[in-house]
This record gives sequence, structure tokens and C-alpha cells, in this order.
Amino acid sequence: MIKTIAIAAALTAPFFAAEAASTYITNGGPGGVQATIADSGDYDSTAAIGLRYMGREYINIDIPSAWYRFSVNGTDLTAQYGSNPLGAVTFGAGPAATTSIAFGDWSFSQTAFAATSNKITYHLNVTNNTGKAVHGQWEVGFDPDQDGSGHNATLNTILGQHQASAVSAFGPLSRAKVTLMNDTSASATDVAAFINVGDCCSAVSANTAFGAFQLPGFSHLGDDSISLAYDFGVINAGQTVSVGYSVVFAPIPEPETYALMLGGMGMVGFVARRRAAKRA
Repeated sequence: MIKTIAIAAALTAPFFAAEAASTYITNGGPGGVQATIADSGDYDSTAAIGLRYMGREYINIDIPSAWYRFSVNGTDLTAQYGSNPLGAVTFGAGPAATTSIAFGDWSFSQTAFAATSNKITYHLNVTNNTGKAVHGQWEVGFDPDQDGSGHNATLNTILGQHQASAVSAFGPLSRAKVTLMNDTSASATDVAAFINVGDCCSAVSANTAFGAFQLPGFSHLGDDSISLAYDFGVINAGQTVSVGYSVVFAPIPEPETYALMLGGMGMVGFVARRRAAKRA
């Protein structure tokens, strides 16, 4: 049933979202990881706590921005800023929030689980009930703002690509670090980590992420968003594809440790300059 034209029509229609029923999950409470998951399955941009670790908020600062995007046959459906284009409903159970989505002949299920005091894992299932094979992609991302209001620039770094896809955001002022990383992609033909340089708040398409393909080590200091993109390839009729990813927080280093880190980085630079001077 779900043809490209049907999805395009849904994009121009009013969103299905009724009153949002947010679900709060945590492992460790205020001293650990906390998140509020909206009905859509995205972080709740209207809640006091969006995504938090050790009492520090990472998303709901200034312009909150987090999203996921499902693309089928080149047409996108995006949940962002509290929108709920897939008519999802989220239910909570302990440290987990499970989002169920039934859209046309597609069904989705995502579970966000506060696995440890510094890690939230996400497991997504997408089932094609259209009766035909189609090409599908999924993309998820957010704008990290852990340094607080008015200090939105983070040092964002691609840590790996393909199966090892991961991208981190480091706050220069807070020294707080968060990493968005692929856990499993058995159903994906490829995975890409992506930094949307110079754009904090626009949802990114999987095609953009795969087209840029930033190499591991690529880094940028700015008010950027970070994301992961999954290419499912052709999803056959009746097939369920699954992916898993995590948001992982690093403990903030003590001032003494941070000073040693900076000193070590300075020494590495000094040695490199001396070697370059000798070669010259």
C-alpha cells in the first residue's frame, strides 16, 4: 500500500501526534544518565530533562534539536522538535522506553534502554508489510550543547566509519564528552557517522551522510549536529531489518588529569615541530 506518493501526502498532512505522553528513563538518577522520550520516540524537547548525565543537560538548551528520519524510495519522514509524523506511541517500563509505530503497511519498534549509569542503548526494528521490495534508510542525530546556554560550540570528531561508526562531541568549557556510536548493523548494508558542519539544528538525510563520508579523525569545532546513518539497501516484502546504536557519556576528567592531557598534547606538538624543523 505504501507508495512514494502516499508518503509524500502524509508529509503535507497535519502530524498525527496527540498529546505527547513522555516517558522518563534513568540509570543512576541525577548522578547517572537520564532521558525523557516523547511519544515519537525522540527526546522530548519540551521536558525539563531531555538528555542528561551527572546533572548536566546535553540537548534541551537554547534551540533543542534531535531527530530520526526514515527514508523509503527517496521520500523522507522526519520526527523532530516534538513532531510525530509516524503516529508513534511510547510506553515506559523501568529503565526502558519502547516506541511502537504503525504507518500504512510499515511497522516500527524502538526501545531506548538506560543500560548503565553512562549509556543509553537503542534497538530499532523496521518491518516492510507493503508486499513489495523497496529501498530504505534510517538516520538519527542530535545537537550536543553540554557547555550550556550561549556556549553551543563543541569539538566534534569522527571516531570510525562503517561497522565501527562513531562520532563524539567534546565541550571545551565543561570537558564533558558524549559519543553516538553504532552497536550492531546486521541488517544494514552500510553505516556512516556524520558531523553536520555549521548546522546545529537541521535534520540530516542518510544520503547527505553517505555522500560526505567523513574519514575517521575528521574534526570540527562549532555548533554542529552529530548523527549516524543506516542504509538498509533493499527491504524485501515481509522482511524485518534491525539496527542498534548507543549514546555513551564519558566522565568529566579531574582538573589535574585535564591539565596533564593538555600538556601531553602540547608535548606531542613540540616534538612534531622539532622533527619537521630537522627535516627542513
